[in-house]
Amino acid sequence: AVSPNGQLLAYQALNKAYQDDLLLIVSSNGKVEKQYNMAAGIAKWPVNGHYSLQQWLDNERLIISYGNRPVDATSLVLDPFNGEWQSLKSDFPDFFTKVSTNPFWGKFVVSRAVFHPTLNLVIYASYDGIVLWDLRSNQPIVILEDNLDLAISEPVWSPDGRSFIIDLFSSTSNPKEYTNRNIFQVFSNGDLVQLTNFTNRYSDAFVDYVWSPDSHSVAFWILENNIYQLAVLNM
Repeated sequence: AVSPNGQLLAYQALNKAYQDDLLLIVSSNGKVEKQYNMAAGIAKWPVNGHYSLQQWLDNERLIISYGNRPVDATSLVLDPFNGEWQSLKSDFPDFFTKVSTNPFWGKFVVSRAVFHPTLNLVIYASYDGIVLWDLRSNQPIVILEDNLDLAISEPVWSPDGRSFIIDLFSSTSNPKEYTNRNIFQVFSNGDLVQLTNFTNRYSDAFVDYVWSPDSHSVAFWILENNIYQLAVLNM
């Protein structure tokens, strides 16, 4: 995961010699700024199980999904530089707990909740679809219809916090067939803009969205002729 300012890279690594599960923070010049021992951190966290690095909350803190696969993961905010952490709300209305056909939002650990950098908003999966929820009013802003059994790529907030990227089954396709998936930009007020107009794209067509630091473009992998190719979408 790349920090919003593009200066830091966070990634998970296993030190086989010592059996340590490490979280490494590396600067853009290749210098290791911090090496955080996840095994030591896990011992202090509220839920037993595995963890998955989800995203940067800002340029100093990370969101970690934590729990046992596939349906009981929660999220916490971790400052890897000082080890401080904060558990986040996870008991949202109609929260989707069904075991999915595909790896769902977080791959090895199911996240199913993606928090806004301010922690005032959260995107989560419900049985009615993808919900943008206002944590201040405890009310939904918008619910986006989707087939959650076929969802793979998690939504990603832009660095400026104004919107997020997500792929959904297009409204122009037959909702019973789920055969046409496209990329959408959803703003924090619930406004929705369809950014692509592909046909016959399935749930694995787009993966791993990464915003540019200025929030003007998104890079992702697109499946073309059974091969993933790097693509950039200008906003």
